[in-house]
Amino acid sequence: MVDENEIILHVNNSLVQLTIEDDCKMLACLNTLAFAVELGCNAYILQVIHPDRLFTVIHEVLRYATNRQNPRILLLPNGATIKNILSKKSDHFEFSTISWISGQHQILKTCSIKNCDISKINLFPDKLTDLQGKELRLATMDYSPYSILRPNGVVDGIEVRIFKEFVRMYNASWSIVTDDKQWGYIFPNGTSEGILGAVADDRADVGCAAVFMWYDPHLFLEYTAPYIRSGVTCLVPRAKKLPQWLLARLPFSVPTWILLVISLFMSTAVMYTFHRVAHILVREHQKLTIGDYAVKTIGLLTSQTISRNHFRPPYRQLLTWFHMYFFLISLYYSTGLASVLTIPRYEKQINTVEDLIESGLEWGATHNIWVFSILRAQNNLKTLKSRFVTLTFDELKARSTKRNFAYAIERLPGGNLAIGDYVTEEAINELVVMNSDLYYEYCGLALHKGSPYLENMNSMIRSLSNAGIIYYWESEVSHLYLSAKIQMGVNKEIHDKLVASTPVTLKLIHLNGAFVLLIIGLATSIFVFLVEILVFKCKNIRYIHKM
Repeated sequence: MVDENEIILHVNNSLVQLTIEDDCKMLACLNTLAFAVELGCNAYILQVIHPDRLFTVIHEVLRYATNRQNPRILLLPNGATIKNILSKKSDHFEFSTISWISGQHQILKTCSIKNCDISKINLFPDKLTDLQGKELRLATMDYSPYSILRPNGVVDGIEVRIFKEFVRMYNASWSIVTDDKQWGYIFPNGTSEGILGAVADDRADVGCAAVFMWYDPHLFLEYTAPYIRSGVTCLVPRAKKLPQWLLARLPFSVPTWILLVISLFMSTAVMYTFHRVAHILVREHQKLTIGDYAVKTIGLLTSQTISRNHFRPPYRQLLTWFHMYFFLISLYYSTGLASVLTIPRYEKQINTVEDLIESGLEWGATHNIWVFSILRAQNNLKTLKSRFVTLTFDELKARSTKRNFAYAIERLPGGNLAIGDYVTEEAINELVVMNSDLYYEYCGLALHKGSPYLENMNSMIRSLSNAGIIYYWESEVSHLYLSAKIQMGVNKEIHDKLVASTPVTLKLIHLNGAFVLLIIGLATSIFVFLVEILVFKCKNIRYIHKM
């Protein structure tokens, strides 16, 4: 079963001795343990010459294994053989563990070979009951309201409070681990940086800053039970008021205007046809052109009567129905125009994923972790992912008032918004939050693979969530550290209520639409008049040449 120079694994055996002496043996040990881990083994009886090297190997194996576990290991003493221990040739033996705090051996039980019931011995006592001041390292960054790190030494936030509660509950101490890589990355070759990298490399025990349940980092990390839902949305340019000269066309939609124009042409054609038939059948002396009837039709639309009396019943019936039709059209238009002039009209506001795509705007933040959740998305989210850009803090701040960019933010369940500091109070008049989310995720804390804290932390998070404490913390932290002016300013409903809506004196700008129509009408009339003069002169010249 055991060879001193080779590592041999028989799957049916429960005891395997590993000898690690050089790099070749280290590789063999990795392969052996990895195979056992992937088979689902989570308890081991091991005997090694260098335990410290063995645990380094175990750590590496668990880091890359797909089967996640916090293994239980019974380490046999160096120099003794498995055969001697199991054959009971020793007088007594001891079961011991290692203290997390001092690193010293702690004897669990001294047993006599002849009288020892192993089943009554707790070989793996719960060391989390009292961590005795053990330092837990938290990797985080300043990202309100999840984690607050201020230059004056303030360390707070929703997730920081969860971590502090765990530290308090299990009698530990804590420290902060930071760098300038924000969330960071974990690369396929195992190198890493930022919050995720600190946890994956064991430079920190816990990582937080709105950590979503991302798939790729999860290959190297553990996530706790989710404690809050976060909707990812955007701050987009606020819709501007439409120019006053456009108000004249707003009472009707584009399809309605198209149908109205078609009805004008049809009405003109019908009246002209009636006139031509009457001219042929009853020999009416007055002959009118189709242009004359076009003017009559427009006159009906503007509630003008036709000057010439028509005594024939069919024609009177036709004009009666045309009068009724165009009267209703003008009435609807007048009513709609009053509504347009009373209620301000704006450009189309960006409120959905489809609206954001149609706008053609780029969106982004200081880190591309915002698209980790939609890396494999299709359809609209795939298009949205291609428009995401990563900019520096100064670049984002400079674009906040230019109305050509959308800012990735988070919407928490309590209605509070996680907005980067690059969006200042001066920019809120130009930005508004979208009504819908681009996508949503659930937040948790990040732990390294096989973390012994995972089960206890999950239990605590569930208790806090069930009691509503986390939602209370969200409200309290947001009230203490988030700018109320920005939070309310980017909310369209609140912003509109805060903006005064008092009556104003009628100014020239309010009549722009009427003046535009007047100018168009005068220009058209002058143009037609000049064309008529030109046509008349051309006819006269032709007539003189014929003479």
